[in-house]
Amino acid sequence: MTLIILAFLTIPIQMLGYATTCTQGDSGSALTGSVISGMLLFAMAVFLLRRGASNELGAISLVVTAILLVGTLALTFSIWLGTIRYGTPCGADFEFYALELPGRAIILFSYLALPTLNVVLCLTLIVRKLSVQKSHT
Repeated sequence: MTLIILAFLTIPIQMLGYATTCTQGDSGSALTGSVISGMLLFAMAVFLLRRGASNELGAISLVVTAILLVGTLALTFSIWLGTIRYGTPCGADFEFYALELPGRAIILFSYLALPTLNVVLCLTLIVRKLSVQKSHT
């Protein structure tokens, strides 16, 4: 249950990236959302690694968490795609205001890399659970 709560908490925090209108390329809300959600997503990865190693997590919570994180990736695709393509989460119209490399890295790490890592961890643990169940039958 803790895992699902963590996944639910990341959604509104990552939506902070859409809190401003990108006036003059202001991407501060995306940076704020990425820093806060990054800590939460990192904690989720540690939780998955620790609990997954001891096989304490239920398959249903892993599936729900993976679905929530894939949904979060889909909801925030314009932020991370804009950062990859134009250097700013604000998109092509604000390419002139592209972030420096550290800002881009923080946004991409929190909006793309950490959610993807957690989805992969969830799927790996699900496959491991299924293979353990099959070997016992």
